[in-house]
Amino acid sequence: MLHNGLKRAVKSVLRRVVFNKNYYDILENISGKRLRQFSSTITFVIGDPKSENYELPSNQYDLIVSNAVIQHVSDVTKFAKEVSRMLVQSGFFYGIIHNFYSLSGGHNMELAYPDEFPSSRVPPWDHLSTNLYPTFVYLNRLRPEEYYSAFAKHLKVLLFEGRDINHDPGGFEGERFLTEEIKNELSMFNRDLLLTRSFCIICLKV
Repeated sequence: MLHNGLKRAVKSVLRRVVFNKNYYDILENISGKRLRQFSSTITFVIGDPKSENYELPSNQYDLIVSNAVIQHVSDVTKFAKEVSRMLVQSGFFYGIIHNFYSLSGGHNMELAYPDEFPSSRVPPWDHLSTNLYPTFVYLNRLRPEEYYSAFAKHLKVLLFEGRDINHDPGGFEGERFLTEEIKNELSMFNRDLLLTRSFCIICLKV
């Protein structure tokens, strides 16, 4: 499962950044300007998300992409500041944030793909209730408005919306598991928050 998850992530990044013209069309429509579609050099960076500091030059990158990493960052405001530092003027940040409050948001691998492969052992939204099956990975537990606010301090937020498992707008995850009993138990969380797998944020350095 871990191997498949990594393989899926790499394929998704390559498809969207290198091969998928629609990826650039979205940014061009939002920004109103033409982007260099297939001539850019792509730099993959693996860093410590707890440090939020990256040994990379300032004012250097046209586009910075983060796929399902930001939920592991302890200081998202500092992370956004670093992104702003590294981007050129009018550069873009494109991020996918796995929503902690979603069915898969607790990062238990048995609930990684709940609609396709439901768990027979881990209860739905266990991480928001009894947490009988905890995972030992850092998650900052921020809500969408907190992510938005953190990035808005350093960048102009052009888009912030929910995404499904394929990173497409709309669609929910785990809707059939949200019973009346669970709704009552998790009444402090609204329906959209519980059913949205991830958020897409697109920012511009102005």
